[in-house]
Amino acid sequence: MTHAARQRRSLVSIGRNTPTVMKRLGTRLKRIACRWSSISTARFFIGRANLVAKNFAPSSSRYLDRAVFYRPREFSREEFRAFIFAQSQPKPESVAIVAQLADSKNHFLATINNEVLELNLYRLEHFGLRRYFRVFFSSCFLGLRKPDEAIYRLALQVTQEAPANCIFIDDREVNLECPRELGLNTILFRDAAQLRSELTEAGIELES
Repeated sequence: MTHAARQRRSLVSIGRNTPTVMKRLGTRLKRIACRWSSISTARFFIGRANLVAKNFAPSSSRYLDRAVFYRPREFSREEFRAFIFAQSQPKPESVAIVAQLADSKNHFLATINNEVLELNLYRLEHFGLRRYFRVFFSSCFLGLRKPDEAIYRLALQVTQEAPANCIFIDDREVNLECPRELGLNTILFRDAAQLRSELTEAGIELES
């Protein structure tokens, strides 16, 4: 969320969803599935992981117990964690936009993420996100998830911002529906150039 000196506006920047990370494991899981039994096993695994994430996001250990290691595997927890963490890669062009907003001191930046605890903490530390964002509304901390309306209402209540002063950014249309209904401005993220353009149109000053 963002505070502007002349025009009070809030910006919420969104982190990657855990289910999205799980989907990116698809190719890898299909290869692992050959050692399990079939590709359908891998598909079941992805579906189970997405389903379990809704109920067990607060603890990655518990999440892994339910989503992955509910039966014996041919790989260890450490191998699985290492692979999951390796999927987290920065997007320099997007980070540059966030850095500009943070360095301007005109904006209050926050995130709303669906992530398990261990992965969330890893990203905060590994990518230095605390430098840019003032608060992290993560599912693992709150027990709430996008696209449930409650997590957006909580963000508004905690930051004490009017919805009309907020811009909510997400790469999934379904996650924009509730914020829009609550009165927030929204941007469907596609790439950094498009985001920069739409923020500029919304009155947010950014260097070229």
